[in-house]
Amino acid sequence: MARRSGWRALALVVGLTGIAIGTHAPSQPAIAQETPALAVASAMSIAPSMQESVTPQSTEPAPVVWPLDEHGRPVYGLDVPIEDPSGTALHAFHASLRRAASGEGQSRIVFYGASHVAADIYTGTVRHLLQERFGDAGHGFVLPVEPWPSYRAADLDVSSNYRRWDVLRVRVGQTDPQLYGVMGVTLTTEERNAWGRIDTEDEPASRFELWYAQRPDGGTIDVLVDGRLDRRLNTRSDQPSTAYAVVTTEDRPHTFEIRTRGDGAVTLYGATVERERPGVVVDTMGINGARAAAQLMWNPELQAEQLRRRMPDLVVLAYGTNESGDDDQPIEEYEASVRAVVARV
Repeated sequence: MARRSGWRALALVVGLTGIAIGTHAPSQPAIAQETPALAVASAMSIAPSMQESVTPQSTEPAPVVWPLDEHGRPVYGLDVPIEDPSGTALHAFHASLRRAASGEGQSRIVFYGASHVAADIYTGTVRHLLQERFGDAGHGFVLPVEPWPSYRAADLDVSSNYRRWDVLRVRVGQTDPQLYGVMGVTLTTEERNAWGRIDTEDEPASRFELWYAQRPDGGTIDVLVDGRLDRRLNTRSDQPSTAYAVVTTEDRPHTFEIRTRGDGAVTLYGATVERERPGVVVDTMGINGARAAAQLMWNPELQAEQLRRRMPDLVVLAYGTNESGDDDQPIEEYEASVRAVVARV
Protein backbone atom coordinates (compact mmCIF):
# COMPACT_ATOMS: atom_id res chain seq x y z
CA MET A 1 0.00 0.00 0.00
CA ALA A 2 2.87 2.39 0.70
CA ARG A 3 4.15 2.12 -2.86
CA ARG A 4 0.66 2.60 -4.25
CA SER A 5 0.12 5.76 -2.19
CA GLY A 6 3.50 7.01 -3.32
CA TRP A 7 2.42 6.77 -6.94
CA ARG A 8 -0.66 8.82 -6.17
CA ALA A 9 1.22 11.49 -4.24
CA LEU A 10 3.27 12.66 -7.22
CA ALA A 11 3.28 16.23 -8.48
CA LEU A 12 3.56 16.50 -12.23
CA VAL A 13 5.39 19.40 -13.84
CA VAL A 14 4.64 20.13 -17.46
CA GLY A 15 6.61 22.80 -19.34
CA LEU A 16 4.68 24.34 -22.23
CA THR A 17 6.88 27.21 -23.32
CA GLY A 18 6.22 28.68 -26.71
CA ILE A 19 3.79 26.20 -28.24
CA ALA A 20 2.14 28.12 -31.07
CA ILE A 21 -1.32 28.13 -29.46
CA GLY A 22 -1.96 31.80 -28.76
CA THR A 23 -0.48 35.22 -28.03
CA HIS A 24 -0.55 37.82 -25.29
CA ALA A 25 -2.70 40.86 -25.82
CA PRO A 26 -0.77 43.52 -27.77
CA SER A 27 -0.22 45.62 -24.66
CA GLN A 28 1.80 42.91 -22.96
CA PRO A 29 5.52 42.29 -23.50
CA ALA A 30 6.15 39.75 -26.22
CA ILE A 31 7.56 36.35 -25.34
CA ALA A 32 9.91 34.59 -27.70
CA GLN A 33 9.16 31.10 -28.96
CA GLU A 34 10.86 28.10 -27.41
CA THR A 35 10.84 24.37 -27.98
CA PRO A 36 7.96 22.59 -26.18
CA ALA A 37 9.08 20.51 -23.24
CA LEU A 38 7.62 17.90 -20.90
CA ALA A 39 8.92 16.93 -17.49
CA VAL A 40 7.61 14.69 -14.74
CA ALA A 41 9.02 15.40 -11.29
CA SER A 42 8.38 14.42 -7.71
CA ALA A 43 7.14 17.15 -5.41
CA MET A 44 10.51 17.16 -3.64
CA SER A 45 12.40 17.78 -6.87
CA ILE A 46 10.46 20.92 -7.86
CA ALA A 47 12.11 23.33 -5.43
CA PRO A 48 15.75 22.51 -6.34
CA SER A 49 14.95 22.91 -10.04
CA MET A 50 13.59 26.41 -9.39
CA GLN A 51 16.56 27.35 -7.23
CA GLU A 52 19.26 26.24 -9.64
CA SER A 53 21.00 28.75 -11.86
CA VAL A 54 19.13 29.72 -15.00
CA THR A 55 22.38 29.98 -16.95
CA PRO A 56 22.21 27.45 -19.82
CA GLN A 57 24.55 24.50 -19.62
CA SER A 58 27.57 24.71 -21.88
CA THR A 59 27.35 21.04 -22.82
CA GLU A 60 24.49 18.65 -23.42
CA PRO A 61 23.79 16.35 -20.45
CA ALA A 62 24.73 12.72 -20.78
CA PRO A 63 21.77 10.49 -21.72
CA VAL A 64 20.10 8.70 -18.85
CA VAL A 65 19.58 4.94 -19.12
CA TRP A 66 16.23 3.86 -17.66
CA PRO A 67 14.93 0.36 -16.93
CA LEU A 68 11.90 -0.25 -19.18
CA ASP A 69 8.76 -2.36 -18.77
CA GLU A 70 7.27 -4.64 -21.42
CA HIS A 71 5.68 -1.61 -23.12
CA GLY A 72 8.97 0.26 -23.39
CA ARG A 73 8.09 2.78 -20.66
CA PRO A 74 10.47 3.78 -17.83
CA VAL A 75 10.00 1.79 -14.62
CA TYR A 76 9.98 4.09 -11.60
CA GLY A 77 10.85 2.54 -8.26
CA LEU A 78 12.50 3.35 -4.97
CA ASP A 79 15.94 3.38 -6.61
CA VAL A 80 14.90 5.31 -9.74
CA PRO A 81 14.06 9.01 -9.24
CA ILE A 82 10.95 10.28 -11.00
CA GLU A 83 12.41 13.19 -12.89
CA ASP A 84 13.10 14.50 -16.37
CA PRO A 85 14.94 11.75 -18.29
CA SER A 86 16.35 14.23 -20.84
CA GLY A 87 17.75 16.71 -18.36
CA THR A 88 16.56 19.54 -20.62
CA ALA A 89 12.80 19.81 -20.11
CA LEU A 90 13.01 22.89 -17.87
CA HIS A 91 15.44 24.77 -20.14
CA ALA A 92 12.60 26.57 -21.91
CA PHE A 93 11.13 27.66 -18.56
CA HIS A 94 14.54 28.90 -17.45
CA ALA A 95 14.81 30.83 -20.72
CA SER A 96 11.54 32.60 -19.89
CA LEU A 97 12.98 33.56 -16.49
CA ARG A 98 16.06 34.99 -18.20
CA ARG A 99 13.85 37.06 -20.51
CA ALA A 100 11.92 38.38 -17.50
CA ALA A 101 15.09 39.23 -15.57
CA SER A 102 16.53 41.09 -18.57
CA GLY A 103 13.34 43.10 -19.07
CA GLU A 104 12.43 41.41 -22.36
CA GLY A 105 9.22 39.55 -21.43
CA GLN A 106 7.21 37.68 -18.86
CA SER A 107 7.51 34.20 -17.36
CA ARG A 108 4.17 32.54 -16.63
CA ILE A 109 3.36 29.58 -14.37
CA VAL A 110 -0.01 27.87 -13.90
CA PHE A 111 -0.48 25.79 -10.73
CA TYR A 112 -3.29 23.21 -10.74
CA GLY A 113 -4.06 21.16 -7.63
CA ALA A 114 -6.26 20.52 -4.63
CA SER A 115 -6.72 22.45 -1.35
CA HIS A 116 -2.98 22.94 -0.78
CA VAL A 117 -2.91 24.91 -4.06
CA ALA A 118 -6.29 26.57 -3.49
CA ALA A 119 -5.00 28.06 -0.22
CA ASP A 120 -2.28 29.93 -2.22
CA ILE A 121 0.17 29.54 0.67
CA TYR A 122 3.13 27.69 -0.82
CA THR A 123 2.22 28.95 -4.30
CA GLY A 124 2.21 32.44 -2.82
CA THR A 125 5.73 31.81 -1.52
CA VAL A 126 6.80 30.61 -4.98
CA ARG A 127 5.30 33.78 -6.45
CA HIS A 128 7.12 36.04 -3.97
CA LEU A 129 10.51 34.39 -4.41
CA LEU A 130 10.40 34.32 -8.19
CA GLN A 131 9.12 37.89 -8.45
CA GLU A 132 11.81 39.17 -6.08
CA ARG A 133 14.46 37.64 -8.30
CA PHE A 134 13.03 37.97 -11.81
CA GLY A 135 10.51 40.83 -11.60
CA ASP A 136 6.93 41.36 -10.47
CA ALA A 137 4.39 41.18 -13.32
CA GLY A 138 1.34 40.87 -11.05
CA HIS A 139 -0.68 38.28 -9.18
CA GLY A 140 -2.26 36.41 -12.09
CA PHE A 141 -5.53 34.47 -12.31
CA VAL A 142 -8.10 34.84 -9.54
CA LEU A 143 -11.84 34.31 -9.10
CA PRO A 144 -13.65 37.64 -8.56
CA VAL A 145 -16.26 35.96 -6.33
CA GLU A 146 -15.50 33.49 -3.52
CA PRO A 147 -16.53 30.01 -4.71
CA TRP A 148 -16.39 28.76 -1.09
CA PRO A 149 -16.00 30.61 2.25
CA SER A 150 -12.32 29.68 2.71
CA TYR A 151 -11.22 30.93 -0.72
CA ARG A 152 -8.15 33.15 -0.60
CA ALA A 153 -5.58 34.68 -2.93
CA ALA A 154 -2.24 35.69 -1.44
CA ASP A 155 -1.76 39.49 -1.27
CA LEU A 156 -5.28 40.16 -2.59
CA ASP A 157 -8.60 40.58 -0.80
CA VAL A 158 -11.51 38.90 -2.61
CA SER A 159 -14.98 39.70 -1.27
CA SER A 160 -18.56 39.32 -2.53
CA ASN A 161 -22.14 38.60 -1.58
CA TYR A 162 -21.34 35.01 -2.62
CA ARG A 163 -24.68 33.62 -1.44
CA ARG A 164 -26.24 35.27 -4.49
CA TRP A 165 -24.00 33.25 -6.78
CA ASP A 166 -24.23 29.62 -7.84
CA VAL A 167 -20.92 27.76 -7.99
CA LEU A 168 -20.59 25.05 -10.64
CA ARG A 169 -17.79 22.48 -10.44
CA VAL A 170 -17.31 18.74 -11.01
CA ARG A 171 -20.00 16.64 -9.32
CA VAL A 172 -19.65 13.13 -7.94
CA GLY A 173 -20.71 10.68 -10.63
CA GLN A 174 -20.51 13.20 -13.45
CA THR A 175 -19.92 11.60 -16.85
CA ASP A 176 -20.22 14.48 -19.36
CA PRO A 177 -17.73 17.38 -19.60
CA GLN A 178 -19.16 20.80 -18.68
CA LEU A 179 -18.20 24.43 -19.30
CA TYR A 180 -16.16 25.04 -16.16
CA GLY A 181 -13.43 27.21 -17.62
CA VAL A 182 -9.69 27.02 -17.14
CA MET A 183 -9.85 26.67 -13.33
CA GLY A 184 -12.68 24.16 -13.28
CA VAL A 185 -15.10 26.55 -11.54
CA THR A 186 -17.94 28.60 -13.03
CA LEU A 187 -19.91 31.31 -11.20
CA THR A 188 -23.46 32.13 -12.30
CA THR A 189 -26.32 34.31 -11.15
CA GLU A 190 -29.53 35.91 -12.38
CA GLU A 191 -29.93 38.18 -9.36
CA ARG A 192 -29.66 41.94 -9.30
CA ASN A 193 -26.70 43.49 -7.44
CA ALA A 194 -24.77 40.28 -7.12
CA TRP A 195 -21.24 41.57 -6.79
CA GLY A 196 -17.62 40.56 -6.43
CA ARG A 197 -14.59 42.68 -5.64
CA ILE A 198 -10.83 42.24 -5.89
CA ASP A 199 -8.79 44.62 -3.74
CA THR A 200 -5.09 44.53 -4.58
CA GLU A 201 -4.39 46.19 -1.21
CA ASP A 202 -0.70 47.23 -1.25
CA GLU A 203 0.07 45.43 -4.51
CA PRO A 204 0.18 47.53 -7.71
CA ALA A 205 -1.72 46.41 -10.81
CA SER A 206 -2.28 48.01 -14.20
CA ARG A 207 -4.16 45.39 -16.21
CA PHE A 208 -7.33 43.50 -15.31
CA GLU A 209 -9.26 40.98 -17.36
CA LEU A 210 -12.76 39.67 -16.71
CA TRP A 211 -13.53 36.28 -18.30
CA TYR A 212 -17.24 35.72 -18.90
CA ALA A 213 -19.72 33.90 -21.12
CA GLN A 214 -21.93 35.42 -23.80
CA ARG A 215 -25.24 33.59 -24.12
CA PRO A 216 -28.76 34.11 -25.56
CA ASP A 217 -30.21 34.88 -22.12
CA GLY A 218 -27.21 36.88 -20.93
CA GLY A 219 -27.51 39.85 -18.58
CA THR A 220 -25.53 43.02 -17.98
CA ILE A 221 -22.41 43.43 -15.84
CA ASP A 222 -21.16 46.75 -14.51
CA VAL A 223 -17.36 46.89 -14.18
CA LEU A 224 -16.01 49.36 -11.63
CA VAL A 225 -12.41 50.40 -10.97
CA ASP A 226 -11.75 52.15 -7.66
CA GLY A 227 -15.49 52.53 -7.17
CA ARG A 228 -16.15 54.25 -10.49
CA LEU A 229 -18.00 52.71 -13.43
CA ASP A 230 -15.48 51.79 -16.12
CA ARG A 231 -17.85 50.05 -18.54
CA ARG A 232 -21.11 48.16 -18.87
CA LEU A 233 -20.94 44.70 -20.47
CA ASN A 234 -23.93 43.26 -22.30
CA THR A 235 -23.42 39.49 -22.25
CA ARG A 236 -26.43 38.69 -24.46
CA SER A 237 -25.50 37.00 -27.73
CA ASP A 238 -27.25 34.78 -30.27
CA GLN A 239 -24.36 32.33 -30.19
CA PRO A 240 -22.79 31.15 -26.91
CA SER A 241 -19.12 32.13 -26.65
CA THR A 242 -16.43 33.27 -24.25
CA ALA A 243 -15.50 36.94 -23.96
CA TYR A 244 -12.71 38.84 -22.25
CA ALA A 245 -13.00 42.43 -21.01
CA VAL A 246 -9.58 44.09 -20.67
CA VAL A 247 -9.18 47.09 -18.38
CA THR A 248 -5.91 49.03 -18.27
CA THR A 249 -5.12 51.70 -15.69
CA GLU A 250 -2.28 53.30 -13.73
CA ASP A 251 0.23 50.94 -12.14
CA ARG A 252 -0.76 51.24 -8.49
CA PRO A 253 -3.11 49.51 -5.99
CA HIS A 254 -6.74 49.31 -7.16
CA THR A 255 -10.11 47.76 -6.52
CA PHE A 256 -11.73 45.88 -9.40
CA GLU A 257 -15.44 45.19 -8.97
CA ILE A 258 -18.23 43.57 -10.97
CA ARG A 259 -21.93 44.04 -10.26
CA THR A 260 -24.93 42.50 -12.03
CA ARG A 261 -28.04 44.43 -13.10
CA GLY A 262 -30.46 41.51 -12.87
CA ASP A 263 -31.65 41.62 -16.48
CA GLY A 264 -30.44 38.13 -17.41
CA ALA A 265 -28.04 35.32 -16.59
CA VAL A 266 -24.39 36.18 -15.87
CA THR A 267 -21.65 33.54 -16.11
CA LEU A 268 -18.09 34.19 -14.95
CA TYR A 269 -14.99 32.03 -15.50
CA GLY A 270 -12.49 34.20 -13.62
CA ALA A 271 -10.34 37.31 -13.77
CA THR A 272 -6.67 38.25 -13.97
CA VAL A 273 -4.69 40.88 -12.07
CA GLU A 274 -1.40 41.83 -13.72
CA ARG A 275 1.09 44.57 -14.48
CA GLU A 276 2.16 45.67 -17.96
CA ARG A 277 5.83 45.08 -17.33
CA PRO A 278 8.38 42.24 -17.48
CA GLY A 279 8.46 39.74 -14.64
CA VAL A 280 6.82 36.58 -13.30
CA VAL A 281 3.11 35.73 -13.05
CA VAL A 282 1.96 32.72 -10.99
CA ASP A 283 -1.64 31.56 -11.52
CA THR A 284 -3.18 29.56 -8.65
CA MET A 285 -5.98 27.24 -9.82
CA GLY A 286 -6.66 24.89 -6.93
CA ILE A 287 -9.98 23.33 -5.92
CA ASN A 288 -10.63 21.87 -2.47
CA GLY A 289 -10.88 18.07 -2.64
CA ALA A 290 -9.87 17.92 -6.31
CA ARG A 291 -8.33 14.98 -8.08
CA ALA A 292 -6.39 15.17 -11.32
CA ALA A 293 -9.06 13.18 -13.17
CA ALA A 294 -11.57 15.97 -12.51
CA GLN A 295 -9.99 17.88 -15.40
CA LEU A 296 -11.37 15.24 -17.78
CA MET A 297 -14.85 16.54 -16.91
CA TRP A 298 -13.99 20.08 -18.04
CA ASN A 299 -14.99 20.99 -21.57
CA PRO A 300 -11.70 20.45 -23.46
CA GLU A 301 -12.23 23.19 -26.05
CA LEU A 302 -12.98 25.86 -23.43
CA GLN A 303 -10.12 24.76 -21.20
CA ALA A 304 -7.72 24.79 -24.15
CA GLU A 305 -8.84 28.25 -25.28
CA GLN A 306 -8.38 29.76 -21.84
CA LEU A 307 -5.11 27.97 -21.05
CA ARG A 308 -3.76 29.29 -24.37
CA ARG A 309 -4.75 32.77 -23.29
CA ARG A 310 -2.61 32.41 -20.15
CA MET A 311 0.37 31.34 -22.33
CA PRO A 312 2.12 29.39 -19.55
CA ASP A 313 5.82 28.65 -19.68
CA LEU A 314 5.28 26.02 -16.99
CA VAL A 315 2.20 24.08 -15.89
CA VAL A 316 2.29 22.36 -12.50
CA LEU A 317 -0.19 19.54 -11.79
CA ALA A 318 0.08 19.24 -8.01
CA TYR A 319 -2.43 16.49 -7.30
CA GLY A 320 -2.25 13.26 -5.33
CA THR A 321 -3.28 14.12 -1.77
CA ASN A 322 -6.90 13.09 -2.26
CA GLU A 323 -6.11 10.21 -4.62
CA SER A 324 -3.91 8.63 -1.94
CA GLY A 325 -7.08 7.57 -0.12
CA ASP A 326 -8.83 6.07 -3.14
CA ASP A 327 -7.90 2.50 -2.19
CA ASP A 328 -10.69 0.97 -4.27
CA GLN A 329 -9.47 2.47 -7.53
CA PRO A 330 -7.20 0.17 -9.57
CA ILE A 331 -3.78 1.72 -10.02
CA GLU A 332 -4.00 1.09 -13.78
CA GLU A 333 -7.15 3.21 -13.97
CA TYR A 334 -5.49 5.99 -12.00
CA GLU A 335 -2.42 5.90 -14.23
CA ALA A 336 -4.56 6.09 -17.36
CA SER A 337 -6.47 9.13 -16.06
CA VAL A 338 -3.30 11.01 -15.10
CA ARG A 339 -1.75 10.30 -18.50
CA ALA A 340 -4.93 11.64 -20.13
CA VAL A 341 -4.75 14.84 -18.06
CA VAL A 342 -1.08 15.39 -18.94
CA ALA A 343 -1.83 14.76 -22.61
CA ARG A 344 -4.68 17.30 -22.49
CA VAL A 345 -2.46 20.00 -20.97
